[in-house]
Amino acid sequence: MEITHDLQNSFLILKLKGEFDINEIPLFEDTIKQIKDKSNKIVFDLTRLEYIDSGGIGAFIQLQTDISKREGGELYLFGVNDFIYGVLEVANLLTYFSILEEKEINKLISNQ
Repeated sequence: MEITHDLQNSFLILKLKGEFDINEIPLFEDTIKQIKDKSNKIVFDLTRLEYIDSGGIGAFIQLQTDISKREGGELYLFGVNDFIYGVLEVANLLTYFSILEEKEINKLISNQ
């Protein structure tokens, strides 16, 4: 998996590419540790993420839990493909995460 990041207005945008499985959790956690203090508002662009397993979902849940404890903490997902949407649906997590369309994310970021 590849992770790139950028700060736009007050939002930290992380783009994930490839497959997010249990083997990629250390990379994900290390990246988050390095950049988490840049913003309490995190957006994950998943348009190039092809696969996620329960380990990857668990890492997102842990991050969502951590972010929600911060003042003004927000976490958004967009670009969720059918496979990832199905995984979130089976895990009953569709309402746990804020899943938005790209135009909604762009509007949210530009209004900051």
